[in-house]
Amino acid sequence: MVNLPLGLFIGILAGAMFSIGTVLQKKAAAVLPKIESQTGKQNIKNFLSNKTWLMGVILTTAQWYIALLAIPLLPLSLFSSLMGVNLAILVVLSYFYLKEPVKRMELIGIAAIITGVVVLGLTAQKRAGKITFTEMIAYFNKPRAVFYTLLLIVSVVVAIVYSRTKGYAHGDIAFGLAAGFLLAIGQIYSKAFMSGFNEGQSLFIAATTFMWWIFILLLAIGNMGNMVTMQFGLQKGKAVVVATLAQVTGLVGGVLGGVIIFNEWGGLVPEIVGLKIGAVTAILAGVMILSRRTGQLKACGAPSNPI
Repeated sequence: MVNLPLGLFIGILAGAMFSIGTVLQKKAAAVLPKIESQTGKQNIKNFLSNKTWLMGVILTTAQWYIALLAIPLLPLSLFSSLMGVNLAILVVLSYFYLKEPVKRMELIGIAAIITGVVVLGLTAQKRAGKITFTEMIAYFNKPRAVFYTLLLIVSVVVAIVYSRTKGYAHGDIAFGLAAGFLLAIGQIYSKAFMSGFNEGQSLFIAATTFMWWIFILLLAIGNMGNMVTMQFGLQKGKAVVVATLAQVTGLVGGVLGGVIIFNEWGGLVPEIVGLKIGAVTAILAGVMILSRRTGQLKACGAPSNPI
């Protein structure tokens, strides 16, 4: 049975863990010796011997597994939108823990994100989050699911190849977009993967089904690829550009995945669809405002969000 409040709680908890982990890693990175002034071996020793950094890594890693628990309970369009809540939590923690000032525009961004998520939650269909493995197979056997997946993959390849052929010109834009497309793939196929746990004894059935292993492969490509391309982007250009594009593209890609592949907004009256579009727009606006701070954190060595 779908439990929307529980799904939101788990999703926000995962986001809080990621944000706390990110702040801890930034706090540790600020006091550690400069990476470029140390050997590779010494850098590894410095980071692994710092308890604050290690705790940050543990939290940002563990949040991925916690977030997986929320995916079966929420529509993908709502789960993807929780990315904005992660940024809002990050700003609040930065204010209280790192003593970084919060600007008025950032407060507006936080308010926009919270409002958007509340609207999406209130207008969510009760059945939208719960998809059995059998139903999931049926969804991905439809041409629109194959087309949308291929569109995301082709978009990743085009962005990376274009940047490489231009000598990595606008690398922050190209790799930021690629990271966002890969993040969307990771979100979509994380939901597909988790459907194997939704039906009593279906896990055994899922494990013996070729399609489930395709889900796992694309899940890994999306989540791992997101982290790798983020690092390339951070090396090739401005962190704030990479962070903003990755967050916005990943959010839009995930929401569209829920709408296109899982038909989450199907059968809704136009007024409700309009409210949802307005909510997503508000969240996107908030994400773009708050991504500047995220970009600054990434420039200091904080990781990207795998989900």
